[in-house]
Amino acid sequence: FGPYPLFRIPRRAKAVFLDIEGTLLAAEPGSVEAGLKALAGENIPVFFATTLPYKDAVRRCMPICRYFSGGIFAAGAHLRLMNGAREKEYFHCLDESCIPDLQSAARRYHFRILSCRSNGRCYKLTLLRAHRRPWDSAQAGEVFLQIPDSTRKNLRYFIEDNCLQITAKGVDKAYGVQKICAWLGIRPQEAYAAGDSSEDLCMMQMTGSSYTNPAG
Repeated sequence: FGPYPLFRIPRRAKAVFLDIEGTLLAAEPGSVEAGLKALAGENIPVFFATTLPYKDAVRRCMPICRYFSGGIFAAGAHLRLMNGAREKEYFHCLDESCIPDLQSAARRYHFRILSCRSNGRCYKLTLLRAHRRPWDSAQAGEVFLQIPDSTRKNLRYFIEDNCLQITAKGVDKAYGVQKICAWLGIRPQEAYAAGDSSEDLCMMQMTGSSYTNPAG
């Protein structure tokens, strides 16, 4: 390169997974759409990777939804591939026997229970508090311990401000990346992922390259 700066030309990704909160919504809208148009021009499929349910994700990202080929929703518990003849959808449901125990703890810990369901079966629980009362790790752990061991061992939880999220054990964004990549016939290392939270780290470590929003 002589006197010019050094550049590294990255490999061409075969799929891109993008977090919504703190990543897509934190960037300048014009630059996001320009980037998505460029990926569409290269025929690189783009997927949401979010803890939001599908309908909420679509509502938050309505102006740019047309660029996406599906995604990872509800922290990996709901997966969608909208890619012509290869359209697929999958729900990883959890053991609902934990709900009565959580209902018993709701008043003491000041939360209400929201459930994501498909065909009557629950695939994610959100223990929602008022915005002024975010969850801390100690209280989240106490609530999770209200669930009997036999059920709790098949669940996982994580905190997002005033939301305590519960899914089946082993279900996360990395799981979603692995599953969608298998549907596409590619390896996760051939994909790219971007996010800003601890829930995004697992998928970013799985993919071949990743980006963490420095503002996150």
